Amino acid sequence: MTRSRGALAGLTVLDLSRVLAGGLMADVNLGDAAEKMLERGVTDPQVRHCEMVVTEGGYRMLGIPMKLDRTPGSVRTPPARRGTDTTDVLRSAGFRETEIQRLIRDGVVYQAAAELVS
Repeated sequence: MTRSRGALAGLTVLDLSRVLAGGLMADVNLGDAAEKMLERGVTDPQVRHCEMVVTEGGYRMLGIPMKLDRTPGSVRTPPARRGTDTTDVLRSAGFRETEIQRLIRDGVVYQAAAELVS
C-alpha cells in the first residue's frame, strides 16, 4: 500500500531527512514533494538568519549548527568533488584494481575524470 503525500505534509525538514536517511521512503509516492519541502526549508528566513545553509565555492551546504562565542566554527572550504575519493575508498575496503575498474566502467560507482584508475 502506498501512503499519500498528505500523510507527510506536517513533516519538518529534519523529520524528512531522518525518514530519507532511514530508507523508509520506498513505499511513499511523493513525486517532487520531498524536494519542494527541502527547498522551502533551506530558504526559510530563520534558517538563513542562523546561517544554517551556507555557500562556499559554488556549493550550497549545511552550516555549523553550534554557535559558540569564543570559538566559532565556520565552513572554510567546499566539499571534495563528487567521485574524488572513490578509488581510495574502494581500495581501503579491499577491492582489487580490476574490480574497481569494472565498477567504474559499468557505472556502479563514479570516479572523477582526473582520478580514473589506469
